[in-house]
Amino acid sequence: MPENSEKLEMSFDPNTIEHLGIQMYATLPPVLSELISNSYDADANKVTIQLFDDDPDNKRIVVADDGLGMSFKEINSKFLVIGRNRRAEEAADVTPSGRKVIGNKGLGKLSFFGIANEIVIETIKGGLRNKFSMNIKDIEASSGSRSYEPRIIVKDEPCSEAEGGTVISLEQIQRSSDFDSEGIATTIARRFNLIDGFEIFISHNGESPIEVKTSMRYRGLTIQVEWNIPDDIPEGYDKLGFFVEHNITGKLIATETPLPPSKSFNGITLLSRNKLVNEPSYFEKSTSSHFFQYLTGWLNVDYVEELGLRGGVIDTSRKSLMWENEELQELQKQLADLLGVLERDWRTKRAKVRAQKAAARAGVSVPDWMDTIPESKKDSALGILEALTVDTENDESASAQTVKMLQDVLPPYTTYHYRFLHPEVQRVSGDDYKRGDYYEAFLKAYKAYELAVRVKFQRQDLSDVSLFQSAFSVNPGCDALSVTDKLSQGYPFTSNTIKNIQIGNMGFSVAVAQGCRNPVVHEDCDMLKDSGMFSEQDCLDALGVISHLFRRLDNAVLQTNS
Repeated sequence: MPENSEKLEMSFDPNTIEHLGIQMYATLPPVLSELISNSYDADANKVTIQLFDDDPDNKRIVVADDGLGMSFKEINSKFLVIGRNRRAEEAADVTPSGRKVIGNKGLGKLSFFGIANEIVIETIKGGLRNKFSMNIKDIEASSGSRSYEPRIIVKDEPCSEAEGGTVISLEQIQRSSDFDSEGIATTIARRFNLIDGFEIFISHNGESPIEVKTSMRYRGLTIQVEWNIPDDIPEGYDKLGFFVEHNITGKLIATETPLPPSKSFNGITLLSRNKLVNEPSYFEKSTSSHFFQYLTGWLNVDYVEELGLRGGVIDTSRKSLMWENEELQELQKQLADLLGVLERDWRTKRAKVRAQKAAARAGVSVPDWMDTIPESKKDSALGILEALTVDTENDESASAQTVKMLQDVLPPYTTYHYRFLHPEVQRVSGDDYKRGDYYEAFLKAYKAYELAVRVKFQRQDLSDVSLFQSAFSVNPGCDALSVTDKLSQGYPFTSNTIKNIQIGNMGFSVAVAQGCRNPVVHEDCDMLKDSGMFSEQDCLDALGVISHLFRRLDNAVLQTNS
């Protein structure tokens, strides 16, 4: 068409609008996606989408951007040409500001007619304003001539050089339900990677606009496990190099509860050049597994655009990649394999999270509890905890009760027999044991026992060995602490039994003083430990003996012969 033409003209095949517009873009999200893509490729910094449904008979959408705009000539030679391959025609794959171009096949403008009968476009470039409208019924009526002349409203009207950008109004929208600005914002967030310098705002009936943010993608979902790809791909996955080589990045998440099917979350979304190219999918992976009720996320696969330059691999509607392509089949296989690896990783991590949650409900700190379990038993304890709580995932109270029961069987400080030791032993030595200082724990328990014997026997002048020999003596006519008198009342024990227990109590006391206390006090504890002469286990065994002696002392009766 001559450059000085006074009219606008669109050439098309009679079936183009029907097949590539009305049928392919019959819902709002893909239409808005195309409008946003146009603004992105026009180097816009800001896109504002205004939704109007306050008049049920005149629902409309206005999309405005501050991009490069179009001249009258460009409207004719670029915008109104259906099927124009921008990248090939302009021999450029980037915009003036350096953005990778999203548009390719020149069919996006047909999306408008998927939801609207009338389109009004106003655009400013180089200080000139142009405005025109297109009507679907007029287009259909002129299809026999294979061309259509949009109605010019304003042509090359002078305006400020500072003004620029494009405003597209979708009029006569055939839609029964009202617009949901929050839902639309969430949908757009899932269809684009929002980059710095490109903002999208949505307003409803003139209300305060909502900024579309990446964080909206999974709003309302409770994330339980997440993987940043490729960094969080589990070790040992031998195909990790594929994701690094092709610079595939993104985030996959598993939710705490099953995903709501009505929200179209289920599956992994693929994006290229910051825009959706494949709607949520599991890439022919069998979805019979429990895992896929919880999995969602997105991946950037920008390299598919390079494949596209050698032949179309992205469906016209950008809903799906053309998986029959040999190179894309490899991508599909790698993605399916990755999901299998993540499923196993999820089961392990999910069990840990559920165990932690059940423990919190039971009032149990799992980290603190596990710190008291021997290293050799810790993995087994965690495995049992996770296995027991995962089976009661739908009953939090049952999970909490399971944790309580397990802790009763496997209490803190298991090797210390803590719950069985005499309360006074626990009181004086517990802190040192928890710090791992078993020698100090033993010494404090021993000193507490020696002091308790002195107080009950009422002698402060004797050494510890002499004290024990006197306090538990069986010699006639001597004061002594009888450890059997109270307990033997009403039982026909022989005199030998009573005497043996008394002598044994003295022997245990003396043995602990000489065989345990003296080495620990007079030798280097590290040397005792390293040599095995008196080990940490010996300290624990001695604590058991002291606990036994304390219980004997509790029942001891002072017998005087003065």
